[in-house]
Amino acid sequence: MKDFPQVGLAGRKLGPFPVDTEVDVWGWEANVLERRGFLERRNILTSGDIRRCSISEERASELEPLSEDFYLSLRNAVAAARAAGDFGKAEEMKSGAQALLDVRLPKLFKLALSPESVKDIPSEERFLVNRLASTIDGWSRKLGKIIGEEVVKGEFRGALQHAVGSEAGIQEKGVSAP
Repeated sequence: MKDFPQVGLAGRKLGPFPVDTEVDVWGWEANVLERRGFLERRNILTSGDIRRCSISEERASELEPLSEDFYLSLRNAVAAARAAGDFGKAEEMKSGAQALLDVRLPKLFKLALSPESVKDIPSEERFLVNRLASTIDGWSRKLGKIIGEEVVKGEFRGALQHAVGSEAGIQEKGVSAP
């Protein structure tokens, strides 16, 4: 929007950029530059974009690709709508995002069962998959100790009854958990 001088920003040099230059910067850098009036975002996420992602996700059996900065773009779009006083638009984007997450979460959980097959997904989802995988691995190991076997990561995939048998009495009253 206006000439940007060269500046040091978090240990790296940024600029100089003449007016009307299109550049790719990190999301947090864009936030700072936008607040200072130096840039205007080009690819602003809309409620229609979110709805299209949700419909596409519903139709696909595997995770559909999202841009690496999808969640940051979503946050910025909702914040921009609120700042403009368009609370209806902000709510529409939030509900669309929730519908998208409702479809993606089971797929992300499935992905956590074999996290080595994680494709390019946004970092927020990668964090979730890694946390779920770690929790599942810990639970599997704990279960292995309960039944007297050490379970190797990724080895436990069967139903609980199959793993402990029908004689375990795990649902009987008075049987305490270790």
